[in-house]
Amino acid sequence: MRGLAEFVMKDSRYAAATVLILGLIPLVNMLSPVLVGLSIMRRGLTGTFFLIAWALIPLVGWSLYGDAIPLILLFGVGAAAWVLRASDSWQFTLTIAILVGFFVEMFLRVQPESMEVLYQQLDQVMVQSDLGTGADALRQEMRALMPSLIGTVYAFLTAFLVMASRWMQASLYNNGGFGREFRSFRISSTFATLLVAGSFFSNFGLLPTGWLVYFCLPLFFAGAGLAHGVVKLKSLPRVWLVGFYVILMLPISAQLVVLVALCDSWLDFRGRIARAM
Repeated sequence: MRGLAEFVMKDSRYAAATVLILGLIPLVNMLSPVLVGLSIMRRGLTGTFFLIAWALIPLVGWSLYGDAIPLILLFGVGAAAWVLRASDSWQFTLTIAILVGFFVEMFLRVQPESMEVLYQQLDQVMVQSDLGTGADALRQEMRALMPSLIGTVYAFLTAFLVMASRWMQASLYNNGGFGREFRSFRISSTFATLLVAGSFFSNFGLLPTGWLVYFCLPLFFAGAGLAHGVVKLKSLPRVWLVGFYVILMLPISAQLVVLVALCDSWLDFRGRIARAM
């Protein structure tokens, strides 16, 4: 990945040819938003227009063919990278990722026919599961939640890909910089209060229930950064991080990470550990 970033940043012509070729390949075309994000962070939005134009050619083609995911992520990651460059704040950057998820969800709710195939597959699963009298209610609930779940996936991918862009930038121009940023990432108490309020409203039906995950997303990444920071401060073996991500696959573990990150917003665990050493 570092070699690819170095090759792309050598010359704008190399970059244009790379995003054009990568954009033609399914799944691999997810790298186009990453490379565009890298260029925006380094050269700014004006200096990246040429690259964006070339990246759009294959991704618009895929969108017309029925796969709009890379195109949406191109704009989402580009916007997040621009905000990160301008603000140097991961809080604001992750807010952009959430807005990408909101945009996708609103589109799906306004154009429900775009999800008809997915709804048909969901109905087939429900029928095969033989859930009895509660099947219809559960089917309607799942249909209502599906746009939010898909929007959450887009929000997560936007955040993950812009982090990949930042890692590439650091590997070229600020070795180890992304690691230091990620290990120190902490949600401010003000922003945490807003996230808690949003989660409260979602949990009690004042906002759509599916929005709960949006409000937890920044805290999830902050919790992962906290884990990396504690391992670094304590000079623990990297196997601790491997165990952390393995355990994180359990739903209850993700909830605990969010809760710990929320507490860290007020208690600053890393600062306490550093002062105690």
